[in-house]
Amino acid sequence: EAPSAADPRELATASAEAIGPAVQTLDDLLAARVSRLSTTRTTTLAVTLAALVLACWVAAGVWWRTRTDVGQVLTAVTAISEHDLDPHPMPQGRDEFGDIGRALDVARGQLADARLSLDRSQADREQQLKAAFVQQRVAEKQARGRAQSVIDESATVVIGELSDVVVQIDAVR
Repeated sequence: EAPSAADPRELATASAEAIGPAVQTLDDLLAARVSRLSTTRTTTLAVTLAALVLACWVAAGVWWRTRTDVGQVLTAVTAISEHDLDPHPMPQGRDEFGDIGRALDVARGQLADARLSLDRSQADREQQLKAAFVQQRVAEKQARGRAQSVIDESATVVIGELSDVVVQIDAVR
């Protein structure tokens, strides 16, 4: 009925005995959590590094492909500007460079057709000029022949008339 002071040693011993397993359990839980976080961190780091390597590989592939496509287009355009209409390798992708390559192939083909048409037209024109020159030479020879025959006839008539005049002069003498 009258409260008296309690001995805290029993309470401390009981608390120490109860805290020891709780601390061990908490240490085990903390170690498991640290291990899981360490594994997660390692996995995240590995995935990040793999994604970085993959991104670098894709970027290098895009850079190389773009550089190759630009080089092919530039070579083809330069060749066309230098009147070389021979086929050159062109980008064949489904991107803008592929579209440019196909358009350049079409333009090169059209220019080659136009060149062929111009060459044919020039050859036909040269044939026509040669034929006209030959025809002109023939007409010139014919005109000279006619002129010579007219001169010969005129000379014959004049000589005949002069002969008549000489005969008449002799008759008058």
